[in-house]
Amino acid sequence: MTRERNYSRIWIVTSCIVMLICICGGLIHYRRQHELLRVDLKSFRTNMGWGYEISVDSKPFIRQQTIPAIAGNKTFSTEADALKTGRAVAVKLSRGLLPSLSKKEIEAMGVYRDDTGNH
Repeated sequence: MTRERNYSRIWIVTSCIVMLICICGGLIHYRRQHELLRVDLKSFRTNMGWGYEISVDSKPFIRQQTIPAIAGNKTFSTEADALKTGRAVAVKLSRGLLPSLSKKEIEAMGVYRDDTGNH
């Protein structure tokens, strides 16, 4: 009986150690995946206003010349609005989310207001 108990204890301890190693390895891999992405934002002047560019790991990823989610080619009237919108997109990217904004998000930031009453 003692031999069987010893084998059971060894099996339990070994299983716990293997599980701990797997969990730690997974956490390290997850952190590396999310820490390696460097997201940069800069504004640029357009013919009609402002835009923003987002680079991921120093490679151009998004070049937005118009206000996203708004019909037509509405440009950002100020550099601050372009950067505010770009920051919101960059935050989503850095969190692993889709880099898109809805019309409601744009309006909530004060970047665009639909005065026609259309939503």
